[in-house]
Amino acid sequence: MNKKATIMDVARLAGVGKTTVSRVFNKPEQAGAETVEKVMAAAKELGYKPSPIARALNDTKSRTISLVVPNVESSTMAEIIRGAMQYLTERNYSLLVLDSSENYANERDYFYLLQERMTDGVIFCHGSAKERMEALRDLMPVVFVESRAKRTDIDQVLVDGIDAYRKLFTYLLNSDFMMEDIAIVYGKEDSFSRLRIGQCEQVLEEMGLELSPANVLYSNWRAEDGYESMNLLLGRKRKPKVVVYLSDVMALGGMRAAHDLGLVVPDDISVVGFNDARFSAFYQPSLTTLDYKPEQLGIAAAKQILNRLKNPELPIQMDILTTELLINESVRNKE
Repeated sequence: MNKKATIMDVARLAGVGKTTVSRVFNKPEQAGAETVEKVMAAAKELGYKPSPIARALNDTKSRTISLVVPNVESSTMAEIIRGAMQYLTERNYSLLVLDSSENYANERDYFYLLQERMTDGVIFCHGSAKERMEALRDLMPVVFVESRAKRTDIDQVLVDGIDAYRKLFTYLLNSDFMMEDIAIVYGKEDSFSRLRIGQCEQVLEEMGLELSPANVLYSNWRAEDGYESMNLLLGRKRKPKVVVYLSDVMALGGMRAAHDLGLVVPDDISVVGFNDARFSAFYQPSLTTLDYKPEQLGIAAAKQILNRLKNPELPIQMDILTTELLINESVRNKE
């Protein structure tokens, strides 16, 4: 099935700008007769029909910000949503959450929807359709969360992963673990995991350390994925002594797998999480984790996008959130 034609498609076929197409449909008296004819012919050929809602919003603001997330079931995403919603609601804005369910096709469809200007701005949490989301910057403010933008005119909110990994490896080595004892489990192999891997490799190079590629796994973000990855690691002849997960939810699954195999955390296997989910302290044992308070990512992103709406000429905004290593009970004490 062919995708629905957009205003950008009409502009390209007619050989005019998007603003001109919008003017033809909304204020044709301000466009020349020849231009109107070209645009209407292109629209007819493509089967394009302007959204009545988008047209209604053409001269006013919707006071709605869209937030595109890969999975609303993730505790991290839930906290990001909470933070953004809190900040926006207090300022009389609404938040529209678009869940891609980690599906590129869904992100692509959201891109076409957002092109119709049914929102005042877009916050994009890491996903697969980065280039499409970057293209929306030509139409409205866009903020990237935990995802590096190629364009230089996109505001960004990031976690200081360099500092996080530096704290983590320093702590583990000071706890008498060797590098060959450490395994890291990332989420699915996407731009977010690649960002974290790059940060990890940079820290290891700075510290003169090396992590075996065999001890780096890609999984997914769910507890059951953490469970499966722990089973895989503990089924090896050379077992790790500490497993670092890129999310606390995955770490919970890993701890359960160790328990089901008759192992005790941290006596037999140590586990570390990342992002300090609200319930991490209630694990048994409580989880050692890198805390960056995901809710603050949502607040920072919402603040950036409202700043950009208020003043489009602002310099590029880049917020980098620091992390704190919370030492709890899931890593064995130094002998």
